This record gives sequence, structure tokens and C-alpha cells, in this order.
Amino acid sequence: MSANTEEKVHVECEKKTVLEVRVRRPLGVARVVLDGLMPTREGESGGRVFVDSEYGDWSYAWYSIGKQSLAKFLATCDYDYIGRKFLGGKFYVRDDEGTVSELRKVVLQMRRQGDLSKDKSRHEWELIEQLEDGYIDWRGYVDESNLCEAWEYGVTKPDPQFMAFWNQLWVPHIVPALLDIDAK
Repeated sequence: MSANTEEKVHVECEKKTVLEVRVRRPLGVARVVLDGLMPTREGESGGRVFVDSEYGDWSYAWYSIGKQSLAKFLATCDYDYIGRKFLGGKFYVRDDEGTVSELRKVVLQMRRQGDLSKDKSRHEWELIEQLEDGYIDWRGYVDESNLCEAWEYGVTKPDPQFMAFWNQLWVPHIVPALLDIDAK
């Protein structure tokens, strides 16, 4: 299509009813909006959820969740499932403390088993200390390490911002509201 060719653009505006759960706290307001979609298959439902909070803003669409309502479906999901839908590949982040702890265990075990010499163990321990103190990053550690496939010892954890949202807002406030919506 050339730059001079006009595209035909069609804009629609529709008034719609959505369900909104608001949690007001001294630190801010969290909003969870449920937008129900038309059933995707006979008897099945779906919908989109939008979250706007001080912990982050996320959304995801479910197109086939069975016969239950979107509110009930969301209320029964665990943090791992919801977190992976909202954040995708960014849900799990490096756990620096967990990684340092795991590396120390591995080095001690390999030394006891004779898989690492005294000098290589010392080198590894110094690298771990540099990683812990922030003098090198994870990539620097992996590049300098004597451990075969050192990258495998990296430990991850769920995103702390999402987990704070989950533990401080979702579970104690939003889930009960979703279940209340579903019961009506």
C-alpha cells in the first residue's frame, strides 16, 4: 500500500456494562474490571479482566472458561496461573538471595564429592561473594564460573510486585468481592 493511499478506518463506539471491583486504601485505589465477552461456544463463557493498581497494571482475556462466570473462575485460580497470564514470561524474576544460597550449596557439595579442586572452589566462592555484593551480575558470574552449565543454578521467584498485589489485595479483598458478585 503506498503512502498516498487512504486506509478505510471504521470506528465504533458502544456503551457497555462491566463489573468493577474497587479497593480503596490509604496508599491508593486498586480497580479490577471484568468485561464479559459473548459466549465462545455453546454454554461456555469468557471475558477480559483489567487490573489497575499501585502494584502494576495488567490485563488478560479468557475465551473459554467453561460454564462458570468470569468472576467465579478468577476467584478460584491460583497466583501462579493468574500471574503467568498477566505477566507472561516476566512473571518469574531472578531471586538473587536464593541464587547465592543455591550456589553455595552446590560448591560445598561439589567440593565434598571431589568434583571441584580447592583452588576452583575458592575461585567459585569469591565469585559468589562478588555476585552477592553486586560487584558482578548474573551474566558475569556465569561467564567467569568454573561450574559446568552454571546458568542452571539460577533461582527464580514470582515477581514481588505481583505477589504483593496478590497477598495484600487479591486474596483478602478482591476474591471475596468476586465470589459475592458470582452469588448474585
